[in-house]
Amino acid sequence: MHDLFYREDVFQDYDHGDKRRRGVDFTIDYQGRWYFHGLQSPGPIKRKALAGLFGGAGDGFMAGKGLYRDEAGAYWLKSPDGRYRVEVEDVPFIITHYDIHNPGSGQAIILHTQFAETIRLDSLSCIELRPEPRHNIPVLYAEVRGGLWARFSTQIQQSFARDVLKDDGECYKFTSAGHEFTLKMPS
Repeated sequence: MHDLFYREDVFQDYDHGDKRRRGVDFTIDYQGRWYFHGLQSPGPIKRKALAGLFGGAGDGFMAGKGLYRDEAGAYWLKSPDGRYRVEVEDVPFIITHYDIHNPGSGQAIILHTQFAETIRLDSLSCIELRPEPRHNIPVLYAEVRGGLWARFSTQIQQSFARDVLKDDGECYKFTSAGHEFTLKMPS
């Protein structure tokens, strides 16, 4: 499996000057890749570990910190040096794979983001089916933490639908960690 953060051909070419004029310091593209728009070295953040650190992934001093949303829904990166505006094209994280522990009635489903952050689906978890912005088709999204969401990649959503979801004609259902989730198609 390729690490998209290291492939040159997948990064977008943003107008960094325009982003700076609009007060945008960072962009997270549709695929969850980070870009810096500062005067020095603007462009893609090619080190996955650095983007993950900004996103608050991992278990270091920035774990669960860094990226956040304010009350108005705007994204910001908070660091020891200050606060920086982040423009997000959809959501900051992508679900890249999942595990099913103890398949069957006692199963627990663990989702994994592009930064190896894990989400154990249980009664405190938020997962929903909603239209994604590019094609307006229903896609699965899961909350990672504190109002920060991840979109299931197309491949993972297809696999999840096949392996986990049960279609009862009106909605999709599944159970994880003793909690039944019901996902309705957006109207």
